[in-house]
Amino acid sequence: MSIIKVPEPITNITNNTFTTSKSVEVTDLETHVAICSLRYEALEGRLDRLEDKVNDIILQSAANSKLIIRTLLTIGTGSITAFLATHFKFI
Repeated sequence: MSIIKVPEPITNITNNTFTTSKSVEVTDLETHVAICSLRYEALEGRLDRLEDKVNDIILQSAANSKLIIRTLLTIGTGSITAFLATHFKFI
Protein backbone atom coordinates (compact mmCIF):
# COMPACT_ATOMS: atom_id res chain seq x y z
CA MET A 1 0.00 0.00 0.00
CA SER A 2 1.43 3.37 -0.99
CA ILE A 3 1.23 6.53 1.02
CA ILE A 4 0.37 9.78 -0.73
CA LYS A 5 2.42 12.71 0.51
CA VAL A 6 0.46 15.93 0.81
CA PRO A 7 2.60 19.05 0.27
CA GLU A 8 2.82 21.64 3.00
CA PRO A 9 0.75 24.79 2.45
CA ILE A 10 2.70 27.84 1.30
CA THR A 11 2.21 30.64 3.77
CA ASN A 12 4.90 33.15 2.85
CA ILE A 13 3.47 34.38 -0.48
CA THR A 14 3.14 38.13 -0.60
CA ASN A 15 2.16 40.42 -3.41
CA ASN A 16 3.32 43.87 -2.43
CA THR A 17 1.80 45.62 -5.43
CA PHE A 18 -1.65 44.19 -4.83
CA THR A 19 -1.50 44.80 -1.10
CA THR A 20 -0.26 48.37 -1.52
CA SER A 21 -2.85 49.37 -4.13
CA LYS A 22 -5.58 47.66 -2.15
CA SER A 23 -4.64 49.46 1.06
CA VAL A 24 -4.48 52.83 -0.74
CA GLU A 25 -7.89 52.19 -2.28
CA VAL A 26 -9.33 51.27 1.11
CA THR A 27 -7.95 54.32 2.89
CA ASP A 28 -8.41 57.00 0.20
CA LEU A 29 -11.95 57.64 -1.04
CA GLU A 30 -10.87 59.65 -4.10
CA THR A 31 -8.58 56.83 -5.22
CA HIS A 32 -11.37 54.31 -4.68
CA VAL A 33 -13.79 56.38 -6.75
CA ALA A 34 -11.23 56.81 -9.55
CA ILE A 35 -10.43 53.09 -9.65
CA CYS A 36 -14.13 52.17 -9.59
CA SER A 37 -14.74 54.57 -12.45
CA LEU A 38 -12.02 52.86 -14.50
CA ARG A 39 -13.47 49.47 -13.65
CA TYR A 40 -16.96 50.51 -14.76
CA GLU A 41 -15.61 51.99 -18.01
CA ALA A 42 -13.77 48.74 -18.76
CA LEU A 43 -16.86 46.72 -17.89
CA GLU A 44 -19.04 48.93 -20.10
CA GLY A 45 -16.63 48.47 -23.00
CA ARG A 46 -16.69 44.71 -22.58
CA LEU A 47 -20.50 44.69 -22.43
CA ASP A 48 -20.70 46.86 -25.57
CA ARG A 49 -18.44 44.44 -27.47
CA LEU A 50 -20.51 41.51 -26.23
CA GLU A 51 -23.73 43.23 -27.29
CA ASP A 52 -22.27 43.88 -30.76
CA LYS A 53 -21.30 40.22 -31.11
CA VAL A 54 -24.78 39.06 -30.07
CA ASN A 55 -26.38 41.46 -32.57
CA ASP A 56 -24.06 40.14 -35.31
CA ILE A 57 -25.08 36.57 -34.45
CA ILE A 58 -28.78 37.52 -34.61
CA LEU A 59 -28.35 39.22 -37.99
CA GLN A 60 -26.37 36.26 -39.35
CA SER A 61 -29.04 33.86 -38.11
CA ALA A 62 -31.76 35.84 -39.88
CA ALA A 63 -29.70 35.88 -43.10
CA ASN A 64 -29.15 32.13 -42.84
CA SER A 65 -32.88 31.54 -42.36
CA LYS A 66 -33.68 33.57 -45.48
CA LEU A 67 -31.05 31.63 -47.44
CA ILE A 68 -32.52 28.29 -46.33
CA ILE A 69 -36.04 29.39 -47.31
CA ARG A 70 -34.85 30.57 -50.73
CA THR A 71 -32.96 27.31 -51.25
CA LEU A 72 -36.03 25.25 -50.37
CA LEU A 73 -38.20 27.32 -52.71
CA THR A 74 -35.70 26.82 -55.53
CA ILE A 75 -35.57 23.07 -54.94
CA GLY A 76 -39.37 22.92 -54.77
CA THR A 77 -39.80 24.91 -57.96
CA GLY A 78 -37.24 22.76 -59.76
CA SER A 79 -38.92 19.56 -58.57
CA ILE A 80 -42.35 20.71 -59.70
CA THR A 81 -40.98 21.82 -63.06
CA ALA A 82 -39.19 18.48 -63.53
CA PHE A 83 -42.35 16.57 -62.60
CA LEU A 84 -44.52 18.57 -64.98
CA ALA A 85 -41.97 18.29 -67.79
CA THR A 86 -41.71 14.51 -67.47
CA HIS A 87 -45.42 13.77 -67.05
CA PHE A 88 -46.92 16.27 -69.47
CA LYS A 89 -45.64 16.84 -72.94
CA PHE A 90 -45.04 20.51 -73.52
CA ILE A 91 -43.99 21.73 -76.90
